[in-house]
Amino acid sequence: MDCKRLSRVGHRWIVALCLAVSAPLAWAAVDESDLLPVEQAFALSAEAPARDLAEVRFAIAPGYYLYRHRLGLAAVDNSMQLAPFSVPDGEPKHDEFFGDVETYRESLTLSQLLPELPASTQSLELEVRYQGCADIGICYPPQRTRVTLRLPPGGSLGTVAPADFADTSPRVSGLSLGVPGGGSLLAGNAQDALPEDEAFRFEAIATAPDQMLVRFTIAPGYYLYRDKTRLRTDAEGITLLTPEWPPAQAHEDAHFGQVQVYFQSFELPVPMARSNTDAHSITLNAEYQGCKDQGICYPVMRRALKVELPAGEGTRALMAVGADASAPDDPPMGIAAALLAALLGGLILNLMPCVLPILSLKALGLAKGAHGPGYARRHAIWYTVGVLVSFAVLGLAILGLRSGGAALGWGFQLQQPGFVALLVYIMLAIGLSMSGVIAFGASLGGLGQSLTEDEGAKGAFFTGVLATVVASPCTAPFMGGALAYAMAQPPMLALAIFLSLGLGLALPFLLIGFIPGLADRLPRPGAWMETLKQALAFPMYLTGVWLLWVLGHQVGMDGAGAVLAGGVAVAMALWWFERHRE
Repeated sequence: MDCKRLSRVGHRWIVALCLAVSAPLAWAAVDESDLLPVEQAFALSAEAPARDLAEVRFAIAPGYYLYRHRLGLAAVDNSMQLAPFSVPDGEPKHDEFFGDVETYRESLTLSQLLPELPASTQSLELEVRYQGCADIGICYPPQRTRVTLRLPPGGSLGTVAPADFADTSPRVSGLSLGVPGGGSLLAGNAQDALPEDEAFRFEAIATAPDQMLVRFTIAPGYYLYRDKTRLRTDAEGITLLTPEWPPAQAHEDAHFGQVQVYFQSFELPVPMARSNTDAHSITLNAEYQGCKDQGICYPVMRRALKVELPAGEGTRALMAVGADASAPDDPPMGIAAALLAALLGGLILNLMPCVLPILSLKALGLAKGAHGPGYARRHAIWYTVGVLVSFAVLGLAILGLRSGGAALGWGFQLQQPGFVALLVYIMLAIGLSMSGVIAFGASLGGLGQSLTEDEGAKGAFFTGVLATVVASPCTAPFMGGALAYAMAQPPMLALAIFLSLGLGLALPFLLIGFIPGLADRLPRPGAWMETLKQALAFPMYLTGVWLLWVLGHQVGMDGAGAVLAGGVAVAMALWWFERHRE
C-alpha cells in the first residue's frame, strides 16, 4: 500500500492504519541491510574550476537513481542570490511516488554560475538538496548537505553564459520571451538593478491533473504589481479558472499612485478545467511588471513555461469559468448549466420517500384547508425560506471545510488516495441506506417533527428545514456533478448552486401555494417510492466500484484490496448499528 500518497491527505489516522497494514509486508519483502548508506548511494563532491563557476558532482551507485525535480542548490550565506543552475536532461520515468519525472543514474554534474566575489574571498559554502531511490523499491528521505568550495585566486571571470542555465523547476522548462534584463527601464538609475529574471523569477509546476502551482520569487527590495500580473494559456481543451490570490500590500507608487503590490515571494494555486485529460505539455504564458523599491521600474515582462500535465483520469472538469486566471470574463454557459442541473436535481428530490410524504401531506392540507389564498401564499413563502436557509447553512459549512483543507478544489482532492478511499466508503454507505440496510436522517427528522405542527409562519419555516434534513441522504444520485462543480468554484458561485438546489426542492410547494389546484396532480405516496429508492442504490454501488478502480491505479491492487476489505467492515458496522439501534 502506498502510504506516502496517503500521507498527503493529512489525516493521521489514515496514515497510521496504512502503515500498520503495510509495514510487515514491506519489511518482509526488503531487508534494510540491502540498502547502501545514502552517502555511498549518492557520493557527492564539488569544486570550483573558476571563480564564477561551481560544479557539484554525484557518483550514483548501480541500482540507484536521483530525481531531477528534487535537486536544489543555494548559498549558505542568505545574502547571496544564485542564478538557476544548469542540469542535463534526465531519463523519463513514470514514478509511483511523483508521477512522470526525470531521473539520473551513474553520474550527474550540476553547474552553478557564481556572482562576482571579492578577490579576498577564498571559499564558498553551498547547500545541496537531493532525493533518490533504490530500484528495490525504497526511497531515501530528502537530503540536505553542505559543501565548501575552494575558489581559485582572484582574477578575470569565466565565460559561462547565463543563457546556458536552465530553470530547474520540477517538470518545467523555461522559455524566455525576451532577453533577461533587456528593454528600457521606466525611471531611475539602472546601474545597480538586477536583471529581470533575477529580480522576479517565475516558475510553475502541475501539482495535479487539474491544478498548477505558480511561484513568483521576488528579490529583496523589489516588488511586483498585483493588477499587472496575468496568466493565460492557449492550449486546446485547457481553461484556467479564477485562482485565489494571496493578500497584497498597499503601496504608494511613484508611477501608478496607490496600488497593491507583493514585496515577498508567493505561490498561487491555479485550478484548470480540462476537456482533454490525456497527459501532455501546455505553454503557460505570464505577463507581469515590477519595480525596485525607491528605484527603477521594469517594462512589462512576458514569459512562457512548458508545464507537463499528467493524465486526468477521473477528474474531467465539468465546466469552465474563464480563460484568464487574473481577470475572468463574463460567466459562460457552464455556470447556467450547473444552476439548472441543481434546480432540476432539487425538483427530483421531491419524489424521494424521505421527502414526498411530507410534501404531500402539507400540500394537500394547504390546498384543502379553511384558510384563504393569502395564508397559502405566506405559508409557501415561509416554507421556501426555510429550505433556502437550510441549504445556505449546508453550503457554507461545506465551503468552510473546503477552505480549511481543500482550497485546491475537488479535482485536486480526487488525486489523493485517502480522499478517494473515503468517497468509496461514502458511496457504499449511501447505497446501503437506499437499499434499506440503515436509515440515515430518520432520527433527525423525528427531532424536528414537532416544530412543523405549528400552523403559522414558524411551522412552515421548520417544515422547510425538516424537508432539507430528511432530503440530505437522497441528494447523491442526482447532485454529484453539480456539487463537485460547486466545490471548484469561488465561494459566492458555489453558494448559488446550493441555493438553486434548495429552490428546486421548494418549488413544487411554492407553486401549490400560489396555484392550489396543482395539489391534486401530486403523485400519491405508495410502495413505488421505496422501489424507486432501492433501485437508485445501484448507481451508488457502481460509483463506488469506479472510485475503487481509480484508487487501484493510484496505490496498486494491494491498496485497493485493503480499501475493499475496509468496505466490508463498514457495511458490517452499519448493519450491526441498525440492528441494535433503539
